[in-house]
Amino acid sequence: MTQPAKSTGSTAKASFEGILHQFVVALEKCFEMEEGESVWIEQDGDVSTILDQTEVKRYSDELSDSHENFWKTLSNWLHDDF
Repeated sequence: MTQPAKSTGSTAKASFEGILHQFVVALEKCFEMEEGESVWIEQDGDVSTILDQTEVKRYSDELSDSHENFWKTLSNWLHDDF
């Protein structure tokens, strides 16, 4: 029986889990959609529909209007390319 390779300490597991979770959220949104609606998947973690936006992040703190993540999201929404 062979031994598993030792970890180098560098892993893409967290990134992969984040992407996987984002696509699960997007899939859930697809099942909630009506015909003709769309789901948008942002490369940095958001999942949006015409009615709402879901931030998909590994985050455990209270989110308030004074939190940096709130203002980053608002800035994204106001960007001309959004």
